[in-house]
Amino acid sequence: MTFSFALVLALFLFAPGFAAYAGLFFGTQSKTFRPAPPAPGSLLSLGLVTIGAILAHAAGALAFWLNDLAVANGLQLIGTRAEPNLYVAVLSASRGSLMLSGGQVFGLLAGLTVLSTAAFFAVAKIVRAEIARSNFAPLLYGWLADLVADAAPEDRYVTAFALTDTEHDGSFLGYEGVLENVTLTSDKEITSVLLSDCTRFRIKLTDEGLERTALRAGSTIPLLYLERAQIKNIAFNVYQLADPEEIQAAVAEGATPATADAGPGNAAEPGS
Repeated sequence: MTFSFALVLALFLFAPGFAAYAGLFFGTQSKTFRPAPPAPGSLLSLGLVTIGAILAHAAGALAFWLNDLAVANGLQLIGTRAEPNLYVAVLSASRGSLMLSGGQVFGLLAGLTVLSTAAFFAVAKIVRAEIARSNFAPLLYGWLADLVADAAPEDRYVTAFALTDTEHDGSFLGYEGVLENVTLTSDKEITSVLLSDCTRFRIKLTDEGLERTALRAGSTIPLLYLERAQIKNIAFNVYQLADPEEIQAAVAEGATPATADAGPGNAAEPGS
């Protein structure tokens, strides 16, 4: 297999775009919610990589243009006959009108490294901002976007009710626990959930409706991992921790404060 100069150049030039693409999803990863990026060959991925590369190279070209202005005004710090603008040098070399020197090749690679690193951290920082998170949440989390937004504050946590495929005499086994981690595919389908402090229950459909019975036998499960094939249905609920001042006031009055329901939960079958 042979690689043309144009192909190698294209890979180099797209490097900041791939870094920005990685920063977008690295910045949105949290302990609880871990969405997978879109498929590499999808239009969304290609668009994100292309836009990221264009913006990064626009910033790089601006820096070199400002350097050109400085050189034109006699502010050149290092005397050299080489083309100081690496973008001009690379485009000239691609037409065969200029040979890149060793210093220019090193400068090109160093510049791409700096651009790619800056693009990665800049995008990861930007997507963590509140205004960006609200705009990117539907794209990254799909149907879980509202749940992610509700659970974002540090004083909130999510519980999950997972109904499994374990069946006995028409009853199905379920688990209730604190949601520690949920992983999604690029199509926003649940692949696994990790629950802590789990209790067991069973669900049975009767003529009167659904009958839920808590199973008291056995101790609380510290950590429970459920994969997609085991989950028949799953529901989430967001709770907000009580304010410390409210806790002190309740204790002073002899009452036991409870956590507050922060809003309606989300329920869906895996992959919905």
